[in-house]
Amino acid sequence: MQTYTPDFQQASYSPETENLYCPTSHSGRADACMQEKTLQDDTTLDETIQAFKDAYAQKHAEWLDLADVVAAESQLVKKSAIVTGFAAGAAAMFGCFCWLIVNIAGALVMHHLGIHYLITCAALLVVNGVFSAIAFAIAKDAYKHITLMPAFHALRGQIPDGSDRSRSSS
Repeated sequence: MQTYTPDFQQASYSPETENLYCPTSHSGRADACMQEKTLQDDTTLDETIQAFKDAYAQKHAEWLDLADVVAAESQLVKKSAIVTGFAAGAAAMFGCFCWLIVNIAGALVMHHLGIHYLITCAALLVVNGVFSAIAFAIAKDAYKHITLMPAFHALRGQIPDGSDRSRSSS
């Protein structure tokens, strides 16, 4: 098998010779590989200003949409707080009435058993104190789970999964 060795000493390179490695060239010349630019290819000042106006309009629309989302979420939080307040008030009132009935029934049972009224009052005070401490501990533990983070995420334009990617990059 015979190998071909090019002779670079004898080769001639000139702008007039055809360059097969420049497929974008219309003329096939080596200097035609340069990217040809015309004045029509450059951006005009009017096009640049229009691009900035379009970008501003898009950003403005994005901020308006974000404001709508925040307003809707704040309305939802307000309605939720009102409903939760009424429900908590009704539950507390019902619980108080039930607890009063339990206290009255306990006091009547102790009275019919002949227990002195001071011991009855002290016993009811201790039982009520223990149950109040338990209820306070439960309420304090539940307070850790109450959060306004969804509203803060909406204000900052974050995706609900907590990532820092904003709406403009999605």
